[in-house]
Amino acid sequence: MFLVFVTLLGCGDNCQRLCRSIGDRLDACIDDNSALAWTDVRATDREDFIDLCQQEWDDERRGLSSFERQAALQECCDVMPLFNIGRPQVAGLSCDDSTAVLTCDEVVALYSDLP
Repeated sequence: MFLVFVTLLGCGDNCQRLCRSIGDRLDACIDDNSALAWTDVRATDREDFIDLCQQEWDDERRGLSSFERQAALQECCDVMPLFNIGRPQVAGLSCDDSTAVLTCDEVVALYSDLP
């Protein structure tokens, strides 16, 4: 799930916030589109997706060097606008918020074929 892009406003790091933002966007798209269900993203609901995504990030970052971790945090920062989180206020990182938000069709295309 998380590695598709590397997945609490004001809490956690960029990648944890990205997980929440993706979960929020998936929730809106699942409500609007019967082509995608929570089971397609190996979750039971929005909170389950967010928890799984954040746990996957926690597991992933443990094996990263300081440089790799900083690069991953920057990448998460850069992807946030695609999921309508806007520009995060994170010291030392400059996030590009000029990217258009993904449509539900694009979200379905990204997440409907997960192994």
